[in-house]
Amino acid sequence: MSQDLPTILQKITRRLKGYSKRLIAWGLKRIPHPRIFDDGYSIEDNTLVTLYTDHEDLFPGYEPRINPAKMTKTKRVPVVLIAVAKNEALTAPDWYKQITNQSRLPDEILVVDTGSTDDTVTILKTLSSSSPVPFKVICSPGLNISQGRNLAIQSSKLEHIAVTDLGTKAHPDWLEKLIFPFEHAPETEVSGGWYDTVNDQGNPYRWRKWISLLGKNPQEILSPSVSIAFTRTAWERAGGYPEWLTLTGEDTYFDLELKRTCRSWAFCPDALVDWEAPKTIWQYWKKMYRWSIGDGETGMRASAYWYAFIVSSQTILGILIGLMMLLIGIIITSPLLLAGSFFVFLLIILRAYLTSKKAHY
Repeated sequence: MSQDLPTILQKITRRLKGYSKRLIAWGLKRIPHPRIFDDGYSIEDNTLVTLYTDHEDLFPGYEPRINPAKMTKTKRVPVVLIAVAKNEALTAPDWYKQITNQSRLPDEILVVDTGSTDDTVTILKTLSSSSPVPFKVICSPGLNISQGRNLAIQSSKLEHIAVTDLGTKAHPDWLEKLIFPFEHAPETEVSGGWYDTVNDQGNPYRWRKWISLLGKNPQEILSPSVSIAFTRTAWERAGGYPEWLTLTGEDTYFDLELKRTCRSWAFCPDALVDWEAPKTIWQYWKKMYRWSIGDGETGMRASAYWYAFIVSSQTILGILIGLMMLLIGIIITSPLLLAGSFFVFLLIILRAYLTSKKAHY
């Protein structure tokens, strides 16, 4: 009995995935990596992460977990919301609207402007005059993002701090869900949220591979500083945000220091903000470059860059082989080479598709 096309494609897909993994493993084993790709930061995780979510099918089997809808708060926790801004005149009004329309308002808002050359400061100060909660704008040109965040935290007296960025769009219940662990379990020191990657129309990306929660372990997830909250005591123990970093990587380093120095963590995957991803390949690579500079300065994830190099090299090699086969096939009029080049390109496209499916996009 003949098999249907989906079954055949599924078998081919599984076999190709196996070949791809073996090929990558071969490359990692046979090609010695330079010392620069040795990890220079030793990760030490002393935390116990509690998962807070209403969705029973998210991270099935993970414990400890709490369904916020079935729990009550022990008390209301005052929280300051901090952010750093630079040249965000276009995004500031929408950001302010999203924050002031939260189901749970912050008790204070502090924004540090690090040297905008547009109308960001004027717009923020105008918005602050109509804010339903105290809203302070601090102008301190020349600071990097870590210095700006630390200054904002130092400028508030509240014990609980929520962090996000201008340019993001918080979901209506973002802050409520992010702060709930502190209000349910007062011993909580850190509460991490997450983000959705969207385009300039606000629609999720379906093809570009960004970080996904699929297949992740909540114990190992590091929440970015567009969606995280912590106590002042935890911030002090971690040494604050690393002001010695040049460009980026500050939130990953800070997260890892929180992992090292804190015990009680919460992960709230439903506490979401929308983050607009780069629109073009050039903007994408520019973002990757800035992230890699930060990782290089901290000595983190160097081995992951070597892995990415091996994988990218194999893809580039496949494209070059396909192009050579196509060119030679055209020159000598060889149907076999033309068919071979088509097959190579088909494999590359199929691999990209499998990667996007694995990332749940």
